[in-house]
Amino acid sequence: MLTVAAVQSHGLQKPILSNRNFHGCLENLLYSDINLIDLAKHGSSQVAVVGNVTFSCAEPVSVAVTFTDSHSFLQLPGLTSWSTGLVSVTLQFRTWNKGGLLLTFGLPQQDGTIFLYLSQARLRLQISKAGRSSLDLSADNDLF
Repeated sequence: MLTVAAVQSHGLQKPILSNRNFHGCLENLLYSDINLIDLAKHGSSQVAVVGNVTFSCAEPVSVAVTFTDSHSFLQLPGLTSWSTGLVSVTLQFRTWNKGGLLLTFGLPQQDGTIFLYLSQARLRLQISKAGRSSLDLSADNDLF
C-alpha cells in the first residue's frame, strides 16, 4: 500500500490521517512506472482518492533551474532603494549537496552583506559588516 499525504502507522493496516493537511501540487507521481495521478484522474479502481482533490494546480508554476557546477549562479537586479528597510525572500529548492551558497545580497546603507548557505547539511545565515565580526546563525537540525 502506498499512501500520499497521510501517515502510515507501524503495525496498523490503515493509514492514520494527519490533522495537518497536505497543501501543494503533485505531478509525475510514478510507482513502478505507473502514473498514479493519471489513474486517479480517470477514476481507476486501482487508486482511492479521499478528501478535496483537484487535478489542476492553483499555485503559480515555477521554472526549475539546474546549476551545473559550483560557479553557476542566478543574478537578479538589485534594489535601487531600501526605503522600507524590509526584504522578503521566498526560496524553494532541492539539492543533494550538503554545502553551497543559496543567496547573497548587499546592504549598501549598512556597508554589509547577507549570505544564506548550506554547510554540513545545515542552513546557515551570515551577516557581515565592514569593520565588525560577522553574525552567524544556524538551523538546529540537519536538513538531510
